[in-house]
Amino acid sequence: MPLVLTFFLMLLLPGTSWGLEAFSRPQGQSAHLEMGNFQIYPANRFGNALYLEQTLLKRFPERSVRAALNIRDDRGVLVLVEEQDGMRKLELIRSADDQEGRLRKGRGEFYEFADYKAGIQQVFRVQTDHIELLSPGVRTASGLTLNDTHAVFYHISESQEVEIAGQAKRRYTFRLHLVKRNAPGKVLLPKLRIQDTSARLRLGWRGPSILTATLSNGGVQEYDLRDYAPGFF
Repeated sequence: MPLVLTFFLMLLLPGTSWGLEAFSRPQGQSAHLEMGNFQIYPANRFGNALYLEQTLLKRFPERSVRAALNIRDDRGVLVLVEEQDGMRKLELIRSADDQEGRLRKGRGEFYEFADYKAGIQQVFRVQTDHIELLSPGVRTASGLTLNDTHAVFYHISESQEVEIAGQAKRRYTFRLHLVKRNAPGKVLLPKLRIQDTSARLRLGWRGPSILTATLSNGGVQEYDLRDYAPGFF
């Protein structure tokens, strides 16, 4: 039999697999799921595994991996897993070169990642089978606070040396991000800037739309966010 014909017949034979052995599967079994550089195999099954560029990253016995997302600067991988009882949560797989990163579960669907040694802080949320990075393009996302309908966090956009009461201090400028819960996306509040001499800003809510900011000197500022993003209310 000519070589070309033999090769053509092999392509048609059932059960013939190509590429990584990890993705060959019995007839009728769930296919793998591609998510950027990640592969999940088998898809939507308990006991499946996560692959990065077709190399095994981690297996999940008795659980199901649903989604994965790289953290900025290759500081690790966030994995959305489903437990046997249907509960879903994010887990952090640290990179071999970085063991400093920490993932903190916030209220509701939100998570915060911090690697202070690398100077990276990011905010994420989980929606069904999707991990959403809420702070692309910034390195200092922090201060997450939420009420029943909205969430707010900040990033530091500027810092400068200033003299206050004869003392040299550093003044930080905070930019705020507003998120509508149970809806995709977020908005940066371009007209709202808060300044303080502390690099940490304590935010809170009063009612459905009033945001409070407690400064390092004990002063409290209030902002009605309907004035800054009326379409989000």
